[in-house]
Amino acid sequence: MFKIRLLERLARTETDPDFSGYVSGKEEMDSIFNYLKNILSTKEGSTLIAYDFGIPDISNYHEQSYGEYIRTLENKLKNSIEKYEPRLKDIKIEYIDKYKDKSILTFRIEAKLANVDNYILTFETKIKSNGEININEEY
Repeated sequence: MFKIRLLERLARTETDPDFSGYVSGKEEMDSIFNYLKNILSTKEGSTLIAYDFGIPDISNYHEQSYGEYIRTLENKLKNSIEKYEPRLKDIKIEYIDKYKDKSILTFRIEAKLANVDNYILTFETKIKSNGEININEEY
């Protein structure tokens, strides 16, 4: 059984009163992908309901060395996804040093679907200092 988020279910029941809340695997993947975009494109501290939702400002790492900052950011990404995307489990985040321009950070995100055994999702995300987020899905 595949699931979408509460607000997605509510919107769907407006157009389909018989909607059960369960969707196809593709619809769940799209829902997860879109919600990951929301998490990664939100600056930490900018939401009133959950101060820790999102990621820190990547342009402000002067208090740590670059390597320490990358490890801190990897942990923050992992913690945010674990907390706010319960449809994923066993989340692994890996920094990929692809660009000479350190204002673009690239991470590989690997996770398993919580409700399907041994189904692994893999994403690559580019986070730019101007706040632009690109996510490439590989599922």
